Amino acid sequence: MKNKDKKQRGFDSAAVVQKHLAGASRGIYYSDTVLKWGEDNLLPQRLNKAIMESPTAGGCTRHFSKFTIGRGIQGELGDQVVNRYGDTLNDILEYSVEDGYAKFYFFTLHFNFNLLGEITEIFAIDPQLARKTRDGKHVIIKDWAGSGYLSDDDGLFFDMFGGPSAPIEGMRRDGIAKYKGQVYCYQRSKNRAYPYAPLAQALQSVQYEDSAQTVALASAQNAFGPKAIVKYPGSGDESSEEFLKFKETMTDLCGPENAGSMALVMASSNADGETSSGNMVETIALPKDAQMEAFNKTSRDNIITTMIMPHILLGAANGGMFTETAYNEAYNVKIADSLYDQAKLARAFNDIISRSVWKGMGPVELLPAEIKKQSKPPDNF
Repeated sequence: MKNKDKKQRGFDSAAVVQKHLAGASRGIYYSDTVLKWGEDNLLPQRLNKAIMESPTAGGCTRHFSKFTIGRGIQGELGDQVVNRYGDTLNDILEYSVEDGYAKFYFFTLHFNFNLLGEITEIFAIDPQLARKTRDGKHVIIKDWAGSGYLSDDDGLFFDMFGGPSAPIEGMRRDGIAKYKGQVYCYQRSKNRAYPYAPLAQALQSVQYEDSAQTVALASAQNAFGPKAIVKYPGSGDESSEEFLKFKETMTDLCGPENAGSMALVMASSNADGETSSGNMVETIALPKDAQMEAFNKTSRDNIITTMIMPHILLGAANGGMFTETAYNEAYNVKIADSLYDQAKLARAFNDIISRSVWKGMGPVELLPAEIKKQSKPPDNF
């Protein structure tokens, strides 16, 4: 699998384009030619951030990757070096699944070609950097999360992976020395411009886990309870527009990093509706309720259900004891569940290899993870 003795180049955009960076053709493109990924064109960036900061989503994604990769591409083909940086085809598979397919059902590769139109090099590109053009003929590579997230004037343009004659036509058009190759975009479903990500349905739960960690840390730093109570000095009740606006302002001022440090209540008033005098801020100590525990469980269950990941594989038995037998059964069930994705990836990599200088080493055979054998019960069981 991955060569641990060399520095991995996975998803390093500089590795893909540095040869052509100095003379990269920007072309005459405008922002309306970008096929946006999400309303703000930053959906993969938001998904990746949420997954990286959510313990459950991160665990599910890592396990999904492990089962989808399985034992990798077998034989000499899996160990074949496919680019100038020493990455093997198995390295490319792992980069594609771990940082692309497992998070977005989408991955991107860059190909260089020889004069016969055969693929001679394969690089993995971070799919967060890739956007298609509306005409379906090009892929733009740039840091979209930086300034100008809809501007494409500083992006690198590549031909979309096309038919067998497309590389030869591209070299005739640009010249052999200036031809930048093609970018291959793979997605699990073809009926959308970009795929529906695995965790899209549970995105709010994923984001909740991130915020809950911030709240828990802030609460610990604030002795697990509000340190102060703020009295609203106005008239009316807690459903009044003025109180709700004041509450929203105070919440914005505090932010999640200061959660638990303040409680907001109405100031007491007399029979004439006049608020009582006294300090507007009083220090208090209130008990912490168990509401967050229920929210944590609900969010965790939503994420695990969406990813079809058995609880026990994440180290948490659900309604039963944690036993080796139960773990092995869940492990083997997940192996069977991964066969669908493995078959789709094997077809994709076979299509790529059939167009490459390594076509004589095919076909691509992607083996599942090894089945865990059940321990033999004792004779007196």
